[in-house]
Amino acid sequence: MDAVFAALGPRERYQRIQFFVLLAPYLDCISIPHKCAVVPYSSLRKAKGTLSGSASKNFHTNLSVTYGACDIKVFNQSEKIYESACVNGYDYAAPKERSFVSEWDLVCDKSALPEVSQTVLVSGMMIGALLFGFLLDMFGRRPLFVVCHVLYFGVAIVTALMPNYASFVCMRFLQGALQQGIGLSSTIMLLELIPTERRALAIQASSLVWPIGLLVQVYVCYLCKDLSWRYIQLVLAGISCYSLIQFRFVEESIRWLSANNKHEEAEKLIEKAAEANGVDPDTALQLYREEQKKLLPNSQDEVKILRNEKSDDNCQGELMPRESLVVSDKVCDPQGDETETTCYPLDTAGEMKFSAFFKNRNIFIITAIVVYTWFSDNFAYVGLIRLSPFLVNDIYLGFVLGFLVEIAAAIVFIILPNQ
Repeated sequence: MDAVFAALGPRERYQRIQFFVLLAPYLDCISIPHKCAVVPYSSLRKAKGTLSGSASKNFHTNLSVTYGACDIKVFNQSEKIYESACVNGYDYAAPKERSFVSEWDLVCDKSALPEVSQTVLVSGMMIGALLFGFLLDMFGRRPLFVVCHVLYFGVAIVTALMPNYASFVCMRFLQGALQQGIGLSSTIMLLELIPTERRALAIQASSLVWPIGLLVQVYVCYLCKDLSWRYIQLVLAGISCYSLIQFRFVEESIRWLSANNKHEEAEKLIEKAAEANGVDPDTALQLYREEQKKLLPNSQDEVKILRNEKSDDNCQGELMPRESLVVSDKVCDPQGDETETTCYPLDTAGEMKFSAFFKNRNIFIITAIVVYTWFSDNFAYVGLIRLSPFLVNDIYLGFVLGFLVEIAAAIVFIILPNQ
């Protein structure tokens, strides 16, 4: 397939349009200081019965009340005689609707709930990554990408209308899951859009666009900092409004169509890409058809397989220079040393895709390394993102500093893989 994409031109109009549409979703607020609300003097008088006898006698004369962030303390001169929670609610330094934390009083004994909403979001991302990874192979890249993006747009709008914390958390879970559907499908489509030797370009582009998206989000939040969090949510959701017409521009992955024997659709896309790029479609189509012929043996003499008499599921034999071989009722794939092949029954070839992670030593090692790297990288990355607002006094400045660090890292990543 690399020869086909090379014939289409890796940097031509068709690829540029697909890059822009697929990267656009990467272009994606705060706890407000508070203290206990003032309690009327009549309410404090009712608390007299809870005070000690000696303190009660002088209750009206030397009384002083301190309103903390989460408690009310009553002093008789220097002696603390009464303490309680914020029985009359909270007073915030900004309008209460500015943040969902203040709107639903998620402070003091409920201070963990805002962090729980972030945990739920990450849980949704984890479930989405597992679920959509399989669905992308089953139904294709384009349908999942478009559907997830449209649903994400809808869920983001509905989130701004949630009346309570429980419904808000449910929407956060859906946002996390759908976000992974968008991210996985767009990344895979980008990787499958260009030849193998230039495949790093897809990740390099996304690593640069992602921090720019964070900067846009910070800028929008700063401009809307005097508005309710609901309006900010609606503005950020509006960035994805183009998802409603995105299906007109996003094309299915030619590699996925080819792998799933949808050759007629693949050839139509090749012709469309060639026309958009101003190149000869016949050359690309000829290369595509030659690639498909290589996937099947031309004769029985070309492939020699010595079947294993002891097992119906595996066979060993000489490997000819083929990416994948179909022999009788079995599918054969090369092993690491390229001197033998392992064959599986044709009707279980779908199961072989998952079992390959465990049966092929090289694939297993590479997968384990990548998984561990992603885990450690995201563990540190999310921690820095969460802590960046607290590194300086201004939350917006903290996120901007995080943006500068990411841009520097993206530039280094763009330079190093090409060396």
